[in-house]
Amino acid sequence: AEEAAAAGDGGAEEPDTSVRDRLAADGANARQTEMEARLQVRTHEERVKGLAGRADALDRGARAEREARARAERRRARLR
Repeated sequence: AEEAAAAGDGGAEEPDTSVRDRLAADGANARQTEMEARLQVRTHEERVKGLAGRADALDRGARAEREARARAERRRARLR
């Protein structure tokens, strides 16, 4: 429209329907791509959150195991 106005047409003509259709399709494809990317980001965020929770649980379990072994060793030492 700006090019038509600069050319002196006054911008009275509508853009070609094939151009308009192509631009509409491009816009729809871009929105679909954006939605898929957002979904992938959320999926990865959830996976990271789950892995972080699992890592924390494993860390707590390892700490508890080390403490239990230390208590058992102290008990054995007292019994000797």
